[in-house]
Amino acid sequence: MAAGLLLFGTNLCNAQSGNSSGGVYKTEFTNIPDSAYQIGGKTLGTHCVVKRISLGEPSTGEIMADFSFPDGVNTASYKNPNDKVQYWVERVQDATGKTVALKVSSTAANIPYLNLTMYSADGELPELNIYGLKPDGNVVYSPDGSALSKPYEDPALKIGGFKELRFKAEKYDKGVKAKEMVEKAGYETASARYEDKVYSFGVHSTQDGRAKIERDVLKKKYWFPVKSETEGNRGLYELRDTLDLNIESHSNEETVKTQKIKIQGSISNPAGEFDKVTKIQIVISNGTDKKDLDATLTGDSTFTADAELYTGTNYLVFLPFHLNSEGKEVNYKKYKVTARENPIDALTLEYDSGWKSKIAITRKTTTTTGEPHNSETVHISRISANLDIDFVASKLWYIQKSPENAKNCSEFANCWLFTGTDDGNVTVSEEFRTKTKNCEDELPLITTIRSKGNATLDKYMLNIAATLTPSKDGDISSGRRYHLTISGSPEFAVHTNAPWPSTTVEQYDCLLKKWNADRVKIAPLIKLDRTDAVLKFPSSEDLENYVKSPVSAKSWTFTGEVKTDDGYSVTVTEYTVTLTIIP
Repeated sequence: MAAGLLLFGTNLCNAQSGNSSGGVYKTEFTNIPDSAYQIGGKTLGTHCVVKRISLGEPSTGEIMADFSFPDGVNTASYKNPNDKVQYWVERVQDATGKTVALKVSSTAANIPYLNLTMYSADGELPELNIYGLKPDGNVVYSPDGSALSKPYEDPALKIGGFKELRFKAEKYDKGVKAKEMVEKAGYETASARYEDKVYSFGVHSTQDGRAKIERDVLKKKYWFPVKSETEGNRGLYELRDTLDLNIESHSNEETVKTQKIKIQGSISNPAGEFDKVTKIQIVISNGTDKKDLDATLTGDSTFTADAELYTGTNYLVFLPFHLNSEGKEVNYKKYKVTARENPIDALTLEYDSGWKSKIAITRKTTTTTGEPHNSETVHISRISANLDIDFVASKLWYIQKSPENAKNCSEFANCWLFTGTDDGNVTVSEEFRTKTKNCEDELPLITTIRSKGNATLDKYMLNIAATLTPSKDGDISSGRRYHLTISGSPEFAVHTNAPWPSTTVEQYDCLLKKWNADRVKIAPLIKLDRTDAVLKFPSSEDLENYVKSPVSAKSWTFTGEVKTDDGYSVTVTEYTVTLTIIP
């Protein structure tokens, strides 16, 4: 609360002429209520006179000055003892004694409100109290006569009253450090409190405005105002000390078709000019080799870079630099990188250099039973397709680092040196034949079930991989072994009523002495996973060297056999696979 009134009877202009050379800021209030009223053209009641005024700061509710007008005196002044801001007020009355205007001048640029105590012209007791009266236009006029609607946002202007600073702080100590930061800058503080994870205190005995404290102290330590909660002498601040880099040109794990690409991104730097980004370095690695380049900065908000990728998987790490307090260019300690708004540690890009493959798979399964139910069933499936090949050089680098790495990797399903996926249509054929005893249940065996068909399927999924073979229990060998895994199956449509290629299956009816026909969908299944080391690569060293630098065509032929015996029947499955990789 203001205290110590200084009253004077000279006119306002003379009072201002003795003010500091910095000039004064003016506000005018002409919207003063009148207690007189008219009925039937007659004026009833009396006009009230403003005799006491309190001048306040709207954002904090602080009363910064008090004035009163003795009889016959229309001007008054007050100097705030805390921040030393000088205030003057002039009361303007008409011939009837009605107060028609109040003119306020100050050495500070606040836009104040007034609380008025009004008396009847000849009375000694207050008859009307007015609270929160705003100045005309809710602006303050500068010494040069220009209207200022947002003086609190100008760090160069003097602003009266205490400044209430509030800081979002998950912990009490964080708020204490903010207060100590302000005090270290030379400001006096008071009335500190911590409530609902907000630490607040007042800055008093200064004509520095909130905006100046923000510019000179808070923003330099990465405290930035929450705009919706900051106005006048009152501010709410949050710590935003993390630089944001957003890659706008690419998504993470995107496949690109050209080796040379242009990377574009944006910079969101909460510190702005107080802590500018001086450089963004991009480190590109494929797991074995790496290189770096510097991005081109455009202003403070965007960057671009022309990068040349490795064949296969690329990991791009973005490193922003700035100048430390000693003027040395160093990495930012706190920053985050996103790719099209999704957080990443590194931007992963797959450069598909166009490696293709052809594969031909033949699987023959023969199941036989002995007496008394002699039978033989032969099922032959053939699958051929063109594949898109993706080399995973980073996995090879990890595997080759140590035997422990290789063992750990082999325990996961994705420990691959390369993978292949069908690039469209898959050609399949199936041949099925069962032989049993004849209709008299006697030998020799005769064919009783038969089927044969082929198709080109556009909804068939075929995937292969050169997979590190898991170590078996008790295997102390340090050598690495690889095998080919295969997964082939139709898409879900085969299980629905959707159209699907089919063929005829025939079964001999001994009673009617004829073949009965039915339709069956052509949908061969094949599954050899990481634990099925049936199709082995002949040389691990040869495979690894090829994957490390695939510059020419390469072909492998695999054969393998799986045999099971359940005591009733014996099943032998034979595989023959030819795989050719083509640049």
